[in-house]
Amino acid sequence: MEIIMHLSKENVTNVRAQATKGLIYVKSVMGYKQLDPLLKN
Repeated sequence: MEIIMHLSKENVTNVRAQATKGLIYVKSVMGYKQLDPLLKN
């Protein structure tokens, strides 16, 4: 979440970045689930 907020803060004026942020969030969540067996229920 810290990374997502940082990206949102940096690109708050960049409309395209806001759209990309969603993809980054999804990829981050999916990657995190793959790395952490506890979240991969």
